[in-house]
Amino acid sequence: MRAEVTVSLAKGGIGDVVVDWESIDLGLTGPDYVTGDEQHEVFAFMRAEEPVHWTKGSHERGFWSLTRHEDCVAVLNSPGLFSSQAGSQLPPKGPTPTPEYLHKIGADVRLTHQDPPNHTQLRRPLNPHFSVPSSKKYRDGIEALVVKLIAGVNRPGEVDLVEDLCAPLPVNVFLRLMDVPEEKWDEVRELAKSIINPEDPVRAHGRDPRTVQADGFAALFEYMRADLMARRGASDTSFATTLANMRIDGEYLSERWVGWMGTTVTAAGLESTRDTAAVGLMEFIRHPDQAALLRNDPSLAPKAVEEVLRFVTPSKNRLRVATADTVIGDKQIKEGDWVVSWLTSANRDPEVFARPNEFDITRDPNPHLSFGLGTHMCLGRNVARIELELIFQKFLAAFPDAKELEPGPEWIISGQVVSGLKHYPVQLLADEPVGASA
Repeated sequence: MRAEVTVSLAKGGIGDVVVDWESIDLGLTGPDYVTGDEQHEVFAFMRAEEPVHWTKGSHERGFWSLTRHEDCVAVLNSPGLFSSQAGSQLPPKGPTPTPEYLHKIGADVRLTHQDPPNHTQLRRPLNPHFSVPSSKKYRDGIEALVVKLIAGVNRPGEVDLVEDLCAPLPVNVFLRLMDVPEEKWDEVRELAKSIINPEDPVRAHGRDPRTVQADGFAALFEYMRADLMARRGASDTSFATTLANMRIDGEYLSERWVGWMGTTVTAAGLESTRDTAAVGLMEFIRHPDQAALLRNDPSLAPKAVEEVLRFVTPSKNRLRVATADTVIGDKQIKEGDWVVSWLTSANRDPEVFARPNEFDITRDPNPHLSFGLGTHMCLGRNVARIELELIFQKFLAAFPDAKELEPGPEWIISGQVVSGLKHYPVQLLADEPVGASA
């Protein structure tokens, strides 16, 4: 008989509830069960009792859930044995995908669905734009933007840190990088939300999550295809033109390939940085001792960013498909089985992280998996680190007395995929207006 576990999963402070494995499986495949702080006791139980666990739940097919850091690392570092052909994350719930659906979401050409050597060929031209040296050239522009955004929220009364501060940051940075006209930013951002958070009832309007996501993908693809193909043949060295002019073996990529390259990097570039920034600021507000450490010693900023990434884990899982029979832990994995690495759990594994549930910005080393690992490691991670470092430093310097307001944070309803906030009401209480040199 399988064990039961008592965990604090009930919302609204109802109290402890007894959860069996069936409930855990249903939760892992549901939109709002694994949200906020409620997930960590479940993953701790899974790591201790069955770290490689066959999960059925409400998904149309079962998959192996990996909850230990070492198992996740092994899978993500083995693209030959664990393929990305089914995509990078668990898809939203829905019927078994048809060929028409898979074509609509670009499953045949998206970078997230490619394995070496195709993935290597497609990603190689993009890497120089996001290397550490290249990313540093964006720093002055990002800093000026953060200062402007900080000044914009320096006002009495309630401020929504998500919509007023954290969401505009990656939109300004990444859509400028993609040369998207400012008048199109809101439209592109909404399409990205539909792709990343298709289970949110705000945008469902009676449609199932896969339809919401597919419609978002199709619309963003068409915009990116038209925009990038209009740039083909241009001689500038911008990132958007690099995408438009990509070649393999001397031949231009097709319009379909180019459009999906633009779609993939745009959707990925907007949401995860916003989510990390918003939840990170929430943790600093809730941990004033850590906020004071960073405020008094700005040299801790790089470590603080890594700890926020570990603690938040904005992208919760990575999906792979076994290409041959193999073994993980004590479980037999069959060719074709789905294998899901739960990064949220790996980042709280006590075998790797001392005091894993403590928010500690001095933590070193910090081998978190929030950017993934291996061939599919996040392309824009170095730019994201700069954005996060600057927003944390500037915010904490400007608003040492910031406090959370009722009713508290509202979490994104897409629990199996992302950790993020829709809204976070705060009162900032700056001592004096923040000038342009803050």
